[in-house]
Amino acid sequence: MMPPAERELLLHTWNQTALEVPHDLCLHEWIAQQAAKTPQRTAVSDTTSHLTYAELDRQSGQLATYLRQQGVEPGVVVAFSLARTARVLVALLGMLKAGGTYLPLTAALPSERIQFMLDDAQARLLLTESQAAQELPDPLPTVELDRQWTDIAKLEPLTDCHYPPETTAYIIYTSGSTGVPKGVPISHNNIVNLTASMLQEPGMTAEDKFLAVTPLSFDI
Repeated sequence: MMPPAERELLLHTWNQTALEVPHDLCLHEWIAQQAAKTPQRTAVSDTTSHLTYAELDRQSGQLATYLRQQGVEPGVVVAFSLARTARVLVALLGMLKAGGTYLPLTAALPSERIQFMLDDAQARLLLTESQAAQELPDPLPTVELDRQWTDIAKLEPLTDCHYPPETTAYIIYTSGSTGVPKGVPISHNNIVNLTASMLQEPGMTAEDKFLAVTPLSFDI
């Protein structure tokens, strides 16, 4: 019933979904490439401060070195609970550069649920700040960024940061409304693939600014 031109439009012209995706890169490596291209551009800002791409890359590398010293490597789950400042991005990238898998916690959750996630994910380290540390269970070795950053900032950034793209980047837990909460592992190639799709025309550009409004325990 369709004329050939309309059939071509529907089945082919509007259905070109192939993407150029850097399948060989982890998320932090892709961001490091951007930092090398635009080191002085603002990467992230909060109400009181901002970080350039160069600062974000260097500080996350320093944290990765420190976390590696604490035994973080591929397969190690690092739980974290941090205030929503620019340093959150340093923490996330630092955990990924060290090869770890991050597990976001929300201090306002019931302590029973937090303990369940820590146990179920077999978290080995807790990355937080002194204020939040008082509100969380204390079963794990803890790194308090605000108190320990002076020592972390003296370290050389970690340079050995390449891992298989199938490495798990983070774990998000379901609500548990239909039973026991389940941890869903998200790999580097999952998030790189999603990000590549957001760069399609007319997608994100270097001039865009994005507002982070969802909690880190919610995964788009």
